[in-house]
Amino acid sequence: MTHKIRPLILCLMVLVFAAPALAGGCNWYTTKGSVLESSGDEINLCVGTKDGAAVGQELDVYKIVHDANSWWGLSKEYAGKIKITGVLDEHSAKATVISGKADVDSIVELSIARATASG
Repeated sequence: MTHKIRPLILCLMVLVFAAPALAGGCNWYTTKGSVLESSGDEINLCVGTKDGAAVGQELDVYKIVHDANSWWGLSKEYAGKIKITGVLDEHSAKATVISGKADVDSIVELSIARATASG
């Protein structure tokens, strides 16, 4: 798979997995994205303003692993934590590693409380 197609597929997978959490009436939603590039402690993310990303947010990093016992055949395994240092646009941001590892193709998540429409 080419380097240009792989990040696009990962971003689409993140959107599919995040869709149920972003459904109306939900009190919590999860900002999700993926690691596009990783060089030492500097990370480029597929997450931006459209995903609720903001400078200073800390996101958990998960690697996707094969899991024969899960319904999808995959599961996520905690790999570390990163902090957003710059939001570039609607779909991208930069971050640094706080702990653990943030390898390319890892998933990043941040749970945020959201006020309900009723109150």
